[in-house]
Amino acid sequence: MHGRTTLANEDSPLKGIVVSVNWVDATVYPAWRNDGPSNWTPERCFSVGIIISADEDTLVIAQTVNDTDISTVLVIPQGCIEDFEVLHDSPIRFGVLEGNTEAPEDHSDLGATEGGAHKPSCECDCS
Repeated sequence: MHGRTTLANEDSPLKGIVVSVNWVDATVYPAWRNDGPSNWTPERCFSVGIIISADEDTLVIAQTVNDTDISTVLVIPQGCIEDFEVLHDSPIRFGVLEGNTEAPEDHSDLGATEGGAHKPSCECDCS
């Protein structure tokens, strides 16, 4: 799916979807310049993340989520979005995206393998 429109709203099924976003950002030239406005342009940006929320004004994506926290959050004004693509069409389902604020007792959904290995962020004694 590609688009040039508002991606989602707060109740959208796109919450938790992984997207790539092409967008433009303001550019600041802090020093004195004499090269003229034709050389002054917005910065083109490319970001990938999990949709945390979106409304008519902003798209909020994050690089990382777990059951209790969200990390590396980026808020992009909807008017700055040029294009987007859905990269993973099944929503990421972690407690923080479902409104859960407490870590689960059972850590089996945090990436444990048959051999008992865990993601480095798992500090539990559940092997």
